[in-house]
Parts: sequence; structure tokens; C-alpha cells
Amino acid sequence: TDRISNNDPGDDESLEKIMGKTGVSHLKIKLHGDPGQDINRLNQIAGLRALQNSSTLYITLDANESYSLQNLAEFCGRLRKEESLRHILGSIAYIEQPLPRGSMADEGNIYRIQRKVRDFNFIIDEADDGIDVFSDSLKCGYDGVSVKICKGVIKGTLNAIKANKFNSIISFEDLTNATPFDFPHSVRTSGALTHVRDMEANGHLKTQAGVGLSPREMDYAAEKNPSLYERTADGLSIRVNGDSFDAEWVRKIPGLGCDILFEPEAKDANRKEITPSLVDKL
Repeated sequence: TDRISNNDPGDDESLEKIMGKTGVSHLKIKLHGDPGQDINRLNQIAGLRALQNSSTLYITLDANESYSLQNLAEFCGRLRKEESLRHILGSIAYIEQPLPRGSMADEGNIYRIQRKVRDFNFIIDEADDGIDVFSDSLKCGYDGVSVKICKGVIKGTLNAIKANKFNSIISFEDLTNATPFDFPHSVRTSGALTHVRDMEANGHLKTQAGVGLSPREMDYAAEKNPSLYERTADGLSIRVNGDSFDAEWVRKIPGLGCDILFEPEAKDANRKEITPSLVDKL
């Protein structure tokens, strides 16, 4: 899921190795806001054997507000017509937050894009900063929303209800959650929401699952849920196997699915000592 760039020649090879090792066929590809650069990068990725041979390929494109209206129209037009990308075109589920969040004030923006290029869905992410924003985005021509724990569980639940009512898209992202204290929250919440199309779990690529944990805490996490965590030489890792996680253990835990040994006295380089004075301040 690296950001699209022209200075990362090794990323394509790494992607193919990861796909071969883990069996992953669901990809989130970052866009950069430049139609030519993004199309070239997609051509590089689309040329990988792992993508050409996959029967379960599923792709989402994330622009992170980087496109202007004019450049987005150009990108979508080229994406639709590019012969070398035809074999992945049908696997693209949606384009996430293509335009800056403030552009929703012009309700015709996405409608104008969709009149020209009707092959793509668009969902909001960064723009989703209020209770009514998702409803407003549907009026503006967007097709769905991305839910994250950091945006609020209640608002995410309300958005899921709206998505179900209006038959729109809802995706779930763990963001950078990976530790046994927070990743199960994302898994449990996404499992409780109906109509979720996919859960994007990329926290394990950005955050060490065992960061700040003592050895005993990491042992406990791997022992309690070996389908989700595994002990490694570097500490603790989320177990990746294909395009899904076995979350049966998380579903059995009351509340938000967190069952982790916590040692208040445990200390390491990434964790400050919890002192009585600090506890009193809390």
C-alpha cells in the first residue's frame, strides 16, 4: 500500500513476493493526484504475474484528497480506456476520497465526473468529520464511506445503518491498529456492523503488534489467539493468511473483543513506568 512514487523501483517486486507468500489478492493502492504518474504506476503493478493470475483480485484506490476535479476526470477517463489495465478494471471496487474534503460544498463535482465516467464508485474518508457528512456526501453523488475506530464507534454505527438503508458502500479500516489492545477493537466492531463490504487491515504493515508490550504480554496474546497473532524473533506479529483473519476468538470476548494480560509494572524501551503519582493524576 505504498504511496505511488517514481523513486521506489523495488516495491513492485516486494509486492509480488508478499502476494506469493501470504496469498493476499486484495490490494489498496495509493494515488498521488497526477494522472500520468498514477496510470504509469498502475501499469507497473498490473503487469505483475500475481495479479494476472489471480481469480480473486480486489482493488481499492485511495487518493487521500490529492486530486483536482479536472485531474480526476482525466485519470478516470484514461483508466477506463487504458488497454493494458483492462484485466484489472473490473476488480476496482471504488476510489476513496479523490477530491479535497471542502469540495463537497459543490454538490455537482462527483456528478460531473460520473456523467463522463460511470464505471467507478467514489467514497469519502477524510471528509467524514461529522454526524451528517455521509448523508450529505450521498446527495453530492458519492457512493459510500470509510469507517474507522478513530472517527468514533457511534458515528461509524450510524453510517453503517445509513449505508444499509441506501444500499451504499461501507468499508472498514483498522488504520494503524496492530497491538492486542486495539486491533481486536477494530475486528470486533467491523464484525458487528452489517453491510460492511471489506475491512482493510494495514496496521500490521505500519505498526509492530508488540510495540510497548512485555514478553509475557506478547506470549499471552499469541497463546490466547494463535489464529490472529504469532510470536516472532522480533516480538509479536499479526498472522496474515490470505485475504482474511480468523476472528472467532475475538467474537467470544465480551465488549470490544480485547482480552490481554496487562502488567502495570512491565517496563521496556517503549513504555514508561507507571508510578503511583501518575495513576493519581489520571
